[in-house]
Amino acid sequence: MADDDPDGPLGPGDSRSETTLDDMREDVMARRRTQRALGYDWGGYDLASPWDTGHEIVAVGHRKPPSSGSVVVDGDLLRSRLPTLDELCTPARVAEHGARRVEYLARRVLEESAEGIESGLPVMRRTVEYTLDERLRRRVRGIINATGSVLSNALGRAPWSDSALTAARRATGYADVDFDPGSARWGARGSSVEDRLCALTGAEAGLAVSSHAAALMLALSVAGGGPVVVGRGDLVELDDGRRLPELIRLSGVDAVAVGTVNRTQAHEYAEVVDRHAEGDRPIAAILTVLHDTFRQVGRVARPALSELVGHGVPLVVDHAIGALSGPGPRTVAGAIEDGADLVCFAGDGLVGGPQCGLVVGRASLIERLRKHPLHGVFQLDKVLLAALEATLDDRLRGVPTPTDVMRGFPLDELRVAVEHWQAVLQDRVDCAVVDVEGPDGRAPSDLPSVALAIHGPDPRGLAVALARSEPAVVGRFEGGALLLDARTVVPLNRGGRLLSVLEAALDRLMLDESLS
Repeated sequence: MADDDPDGPLGPGDSRSETTLDDMREDVMARRRTQRALGYDWGGYDLASPWDTGHEIVAVGHRKPPSSGSVVVDGDLLRSRLPTLDELCTPARVAEHGARRVEYLARRVLEESAEGIESGLPVMRRTVEYTLDERLRRRVRGIINATGSVLSNALGRAPWSDSALTAARRATGYADVDFDPGSARWGARGSSVEDRLCALTGAEAGLAVSSHAAALMLALSVAGGGPVVVGRGDLVELDDGRRLPELIRLSGVDAVAVGTVNRTQAHEYAEVVDRHAEGDRPIAAILTVLHDTFRQVGRVARPALSELVGHGVPLVVDHAIGALSGPGPRTVAGAIEDGADLVCFAGDGLVGGPQCGLVVGRASLIERLRKHPLHGVFQLDKVLLAALEATLDDRLRGVPTPTDVMRGFPLDELRVAVEHWQAVLQDRVDCAVVDVEGPDGRAPSDLPSVALAIHGPDPRGLAVALARSEPAVVGRFEGGALLLDARTVVPLNRGGRLLSVLEAALDRLMLDESLS
């Protein structure tokens, strides 16, 4: 290695070795600024779902880049030491990731490195290569969810059942999603889902679309562009970031708000409907929203669904609490029984299947939705359709879905598992068994749980090591400790795998400390 190599090792008599403590501190700070500028700051992306109020989840991190030796601040010299595009597009990278993707990301990394140098940040050759390799490896991965949040938007919502996985694999080839084998003619997509939904909810008809938001937008199309009455307490931002006023506006209808943010009475809906009846734009529908979001913004007093029926306009219910079937307003079947004309809900939240949106209700209204142009835009994919059918079959047979298993798992069995984790790890890390009170904002329906709280020696470094493991393990931070919640691990039989990954991550951290 040449003597003037700024990345080379320091040796006796080397002028670069004559540094003060202040020089060393400045070098460390400069290196950290470089890492942050290039995306290596391991603080973690906040992939917490909107339910994770007050908790920080470290889900995806980056390893600390290799040590880069002493920092050279000459911008021209640093630019000259950056690798070229051809040097980054190595045959090994091209063979694994494809020439176009390697070249695209290599250009991006080089541009960012040059911008960093222009702003006074030191950028090393090995850092550029490391950044490129990190970005090339990014992909959707299976993880062990140790956050305790059964339905986390950031972590893929509900896990699928074995029957849903089998059905999805069967549908990956050609599938009769738009073909009726009984008549050997083209049929309506989702008809097999419709009869299952009707059997579970008691509705006259139903259909499936790509998302919960799509279901609501499609349901509001029954208003035909006319105004919709909605309580002011319902005009909120929902758990997944959707804002009801924006969705209503995008559906092509105007919202006429009634009541106050914390109380709306039945006669207020009726008065607005009557007042607009003689005008140019009569009220076209009534919308009410049943979400657990409201406990986060304060209790909202609203009339019962049965009090909103009989005003001569459809009653549309956006439903995300309780369950799919059973009595009472907290279920979709209960809302239908109370007189709702259309009920929208999520296929993962209430059903426990793939992410999709479902609408059930009066057959004449569902037929209007099926013929609406937006129905084609929001059409459900064949693989998701097959997985949804299988999940609904599980519901009809009384077979619990993975979300059912997690929510109903006994607390004492969770404690036994976490105590075992602590017994295995207590000689290596400072950890404790802690009770998790529920619900605490991570998910509206989460139950109390038990977690392993890791306090030291480096919980954040451990979180990054776990995020980079295979499979990755995702926990959450609370009070400075890394919490690994058993509620979303043990019921899915992932406790042993989590412990193995955790031990391996601790070994890597200890090795890194010994080398440093």
